[in-house]
Amino acid sequence: MTPITRSLLRRAAPAVACLVLATSALVAAEPSSAVDFGSIPGPAGDGEQVEIHVPRNLISIATKIVAKQEPEVAKLLASVDSVHVRVVSLDEGNRAAVEKRMGEIRADLAKGGWQKVVTAKDNGDDVAIFMRTKGDELIEGVVVTVLDGDAEAVFVNVVGSIRPEQIAEIAGALHVDVPHLAAVTAAVEK
Repeated sequence: MTPITRSLLRRAAPAVACLVLATSALVAAEPSSAVDFGSIPGPAGDGEQVEIHVPRNLISIATKIVAKQEPEVAKLLASVDSVHVRVVSLDEGNRAAVEKRMGEIRADLAKGGWQKVVTAKDNGDDVAIFMRTKGDELIEGVVVTVLDGDAEAVFVNVVGSIRPEQIAEIAGALHVDVPHLAAVTAAVEK
């Protein structure tokens, strides 16, 4: 290493270190809308347990595939960064643990700055929908938690830069049936 290179490195190192620290602080300061549902116990018997994770690169491929035939769907999908869905059948062996985990997730979302926009309890169903927004124009994340009576639990997380009016359209495009979605869209658009 030449003396000039050594001198430049000595002078540049503190500036580079400050830049790295500042950048990591900015990244850490911006909360992520991706939610880790953690460990959710499956049913003991023949019940179902489904997990779907669609990251940005797969959504991008899907966007390109549908762009010619369904340009509106492609436009909607372009605003989504990831979709994560977990569905777990409930039985006597996992019901209490799944209900407890759902309660923990809901509490963590509320503490983490997510807004609860829908709560619905009816005939054993228990639905809560949370959103994280950026300003007044964009939704950065949506989390839907559903206890479908004694049958199953559903956890959904959609991350992106989504306009409120796109929520129902995106769910339809992805063939995701979200209970009470019309109420969410109406609540956000108000």
